[in-house]
Amino acid sequence: MPLLWFKLRKLRSADYGVRWETVVELGHSGNRRAVPALIETLKDSSDLVREAAACALGELKDPRAAIPLEGALADPSERVVKAAAKALPEVAGHSAVEALLRALVRGTTGAGSDLFTALDRADRDWKISKHARDLVPVLIPRLRDPELGIRRAALELLYVIADDRAVDSLLGVLNDPDDVVRIRAVQTLGRIGGRTAVSPLVKALNDRCGYVQQNAATALGLIGGMDQVEPLIAALENGDSCARQEAATALGRLADVRAIGPLVRYCLDYRPEGCYRNDPTAPVQERDQAAGRVEALTAILSRAVGEVSTEQLLTLAALEDTCYHQRVEYDTPGYGDGADDFAAGLDFDQVRRLATQELARRGIDRGRRA
Repeated sequence: MPLLWFKLRKLRSADYGVRWETVVELGHSGNRRAVPALIETLKDSSDLVREAAACALGELKDPRAAIPLEGALADPSERVVKAAAKALPEVAGHSAVEALLRALVRGTTGAGSDLFTALDRADRDWKISKHARDLVPVLIPRLRDPELGIRRAALELLYVIADDRAVDSLLGVLNDPDDVVRIRAVQTLGRIGGRTAVSPLVKALNDRCGYVQQNAATALGLIGGMDQVEPLIAALENGDSCARQEAATALGRLADVRAIGPLVRYCLDYRPEGCYRNDPTAPVQERDQAAGRVEALTAILSRAVGEVSTEQLLTLAALEDTCYHQRVEYDTPGYGDGADDFAAGLDFDQVRRLATQELARRGIDRGRRA
C-alpha cells in the first residue's frame, strides 16, 4: 500500500468517486492511523462516501469511532444509517445497545430491520436488558404521536420487548387509523398476554382490516381461556378467509368441544379455487389450507376426546376424505407456457381414528348413525 499520507490527501479530492475508493482502501488496509481521517469523512457531502466511511470504521474496529458512529445513526441518508448500525457493534460491542435503541425510537428512517440486526449482534440478550426495560415508559407516550413513523417504531420495539406495562396503552392503539399500527398492537398483546386484553381483542375480531382480524384470532388463542371460544366461533363463521383459518387454529389450541360442530362445517365448506395462473406456490398453499382446516379438529380430539358427545364422535368417524384436481397455468415469459396439475383435499384419517378409538372405548358400534 502507498504511504498513508498520500492516501489521506486523496480524501480531499473534488471527485467523490476518488474519495469513495480511497475510503474503501483505507478500511481494507487495517491501518488504524487512518481512523481520525475516516471519522472526519463521516461528514462528507456524498452519502456514498459517508456510507463507505462507516463501513471502513467497522472494519478497523477502533473504539475511537464509537461516538462518531453513534452520531451517524442520525444521518439523513438511510444507507449511512444502515452502515453505521452494522459497524457500531464491531467498534463498541454491547455498549452499542443504548445508541441503537435511541435510533430505533426516532423512527425516522427505513433502517429498522438493520438496527434490530445490529442490536442482536451487540447483545443477544438486549431485549431483557436494563436499557430495554427503561425504554418502555419512553415508548408508551409515542403510541399517541401524530407522526405515523414514530407510532410504528414504538410498536416494533414494544413488540420485541413484550413488557406488560404497555398493555393498557396498547388497548387504546386498537382504534388507531393505521392498519399496520393496529396489526402490530394486536400481535404485541398476544405476545404479552393478560386477561385485560381479551375483551379488546374480541372486538378486534370485527375490525375492518382482515389482517387485524387474523392476528386478533391468533392472539386470543395464545392468551387462552374459555371465554374466547364463542367469539372465535363467530369469527370462524363470519370472518374473511385468513381470519377464519386463524380462528380455527386458535380454537384447536383452546381445545374446547363447543368448536367441533363449527369446525366440521368449516372443513366441509372447503372449495379450492380450481385453476391458478402463474403461481408456482399454489400447490403448497392449497394443500396447507386444506390441512389447516382438519388440524384444528385433530387438536381438539387429541386433547379432549373424552368430552366429545357420542353423536359428535359418530359424525366425526363418518367423515369422508375429499380430493380436488387443480392446475396452475403459465403464460408469461418469467414462467413459460404450459400447466402443472396437482391434487389437494381434506384428509380426515386421524380424525376418524381418534373418534373410532373413543367410540370403541365407550363400547359403541361405529356403524350407528347419529
